[in-house]
Order: sequence, then C-alpha cells, then structure tokens
Amino acid sequence: MSKHLTIGQTAERLGLQVDTVRKMERDGRIRAVRTDGGHRRFLEEEVERVRKNRNKPGRVKSTPPRRRSRASNRAIPNRNPNTGEFVGQDSGFPDDSEDFDEELSVDEMEEAEPTSYRPAPAPRVQYTPPPQQPRPQPGESDALFALRALTPLADPGLADRLRLQNIKGLGRAAIPSNTPPEWQGRVIAELERFVTKTQFPADQSLYKAAEIVQARVGTVLRPWREAEEQAKRAKEAKEASDRQRTALIAHGTEYARRETTDWDWSPRSDARAEVSKVLARDVEPGWTDHEVENLVDEVLDDWDDSEDEDEAED
Repeated sequence: MSKHLTIGQTAERLGLQVDTVRKMERDGRIRAVRTDGGHRRFLEEEVERVRKNRNKPGRVKSTPPRRRSRASNRAIPNRNPNTGEFVGQDSGFPDDSEDFDEELSVDEMEEAEPTSYRPAPAPRVQYTPPPQQPRPQPGESDALFALRALTPLADPGLADRLRLQNIKGLGRAAIPSNTPPEWQGRVIAELERFVTKTQFPADQSLYKAAEIVQARVGTVLRPWREAEEQAKRAKEAKEASDRQRTALIAHGTEYARRETTDWDWSPRSDARAEVSKVLARDVEPGWTDHEVENLVDEVLDDWDDSEDEDEAED
C-alpha cells in the first residue's frame, strides 16, 4: 500500500521549502490529496517521480522563493509547531502544522476531496394541532356566527348568550304574521322566561332547539288559535245560513210570480210586493221549499179575499 507523506516530509525529500512544495502543488507539478481536515498528503511514488525529474541532467533548478516573514513558516528547532512548546531533542511530535494551508482559496477548497458528512439529526418538534375553528350551526345567521366565532376568548359566556338569543329569534320567527299585538307580547315574554341554558344546553343541536321553541310558541298561542277557529266556523255557518235563507226567499218570490201571472196588473204588483215583505220578515234558514210556498199561499189568499170584499162593496 502506498504511503502518504505530509508536506513537511515531502519538502525534506525534495530538498525544498514547504512554501515551494505548496506552489508546485498549486501549479500542478506535483499531485496531492486532501484529508478530512483539509491537509495535503502526497503519495510516496508521486514524490519520487518529482524528485527524479528534478535530478535529471540539464534541468535548471528553480530559484527558491523568498521566505515569508510570517512566524508560522519559520522552523524553530525543538519547538512543537502545533502548541509552541519547547521540547527535548529526542522528543517527537507530528508535523501536520506545516501542511495546513492558511492561504487556501475558495477554488482550492472546492477541488478538495469531500469530507464525510453526517447531518445532525433534526430537532424533534412536538406537533400541536391547531385549535378547531368554529363552524356555523344549521339555521344560524351570519351575523350571530361572526360574533360567536370572534369573541369567545374575550367573553367566554358570550357564545352561550348569543346561542340563546338565536333560539329566541327562532321562536319569534314562528309567530304568525296575523297574530294580534297582545298575543305577540305574550309569546315574547314566554320566550324570555323559557329559553335558558338549562333548557337548551350547549351540546343540543340547533334543529332540536328550533323544534322545542316552536312547539312552545304553539302552546302559548293555542287559546288564540282556538278562538280564531271558532269565530271562523261561526262566520262560515252564518254565511251558509244566509245563503240558504236567500235561496228560500228567491224560491217564494218565484212561486208568487207564477201564482199571480193571470192577475190584473195593479193587484198583481201589490200582491207580489206584499209577498216579498212577508218572506223577508218570516222565512227561517231551516225551512223547506214547501213551507215557503204555504206562506206565499196564505199571503195571496188574504190578498185575494180583501180584493173580493172591495169589489162587493162597490
């Protein structure tokens, strides 16, 4: 296996300064590899190749570069270049300090062999689910939902009050438009008393609450509805009775017209007028057509008798 030499060992074998070896490596005249720490390492075969080429006849040695004034490039006997300590002559220490390139450019760093990199584990973040956003309940108006969604943190009890107010609104909406103001006031007062947090808990659906409050409104308005139905039935019965009585009077009038067709004009006209007056006065809704005809016959008989008496006196 090939041996890797440090830059100091390589300079010693080639009889050159460390800076010269660095420049040769930058110029491509000698190849090097990089460690994970960014240090140069030279294969022993590569160093021997360069040394043989330098020793060929006719080759002009390059002028050694001017030494830098940096203290880090000056070799100090018996001093550890890594720590700066003075040690004994027989003490050994690694000379890796010489092969660290303090002037390594960005391009050179990019060309260096990549180091083994293991990314640090990502920090464990405990997942906290976002707070559940409120949703409008069925039948809830946009304005009430906005107030309930935006203000529960400022006033925790506001959501309950808004919900109860919404239920009261559903009850008021169930009041028929033709309800008298007196009964409307009774319903509103009952809703204020009936709609409470106990009667309508927060976990109760708005649909169920609407059914309950609408049934309560119906209970309050039941007496008024019954009175309205009774008045309606009485009105319909009276209208039916009036229609029946009118029909009976019309029948009696038509019967009198037929019975007096052959009378003289003057007595006929007077008799018919008398029949109309008696029919309007005496006919009842429950009469039959036969009873009406009997009444007309009585009027006409009385009229006929009076006419005969007048003629006899003449």
